[in-house]
Amino acid sequence: MDTVGYSKWDGRLEEVPGGLGTQAQLQTVRTKLREAQSKLIQQESALKELSERVTQSLAEAGRDRENIRSELFRALEGVRLGNREHDPEGWRGEARTSGPRPWAPGFPDPPGPAL
Repeated sequence: MDTVGYSKWDGRLEEVPGGLGTQAQLQTVRTKLREAQSKLIQQESALKELSERVTQSLAEAGRDRENIRSELFRALEGVRLGNREHDPEGWRGEARTSGPRPWAPGFPDPPGPAL
């Protein structure tokens, strides 16, 4: 008969009905708890790694956005000043030069006042 267990009065082992079954259940629960703790530690590690990657990606995206913004303002300023110095070399087939440029390569200046 399953009668060995723990006495709640003085800590000695004594005969308690169902004691061995309770110990087996306790051992099963301990094993499941260890497995759950192990999975939790793995999930915490994965979450920390993901959080670090997101933070790094956000910082990189911020730098990229600022670089694009700077380039956009530089290009807009060039257009505002009527200067295509900031255009990439070879834009419309022209080499980069300083000074006024024709309105389109190979065509005469349009009629009207000179810009």
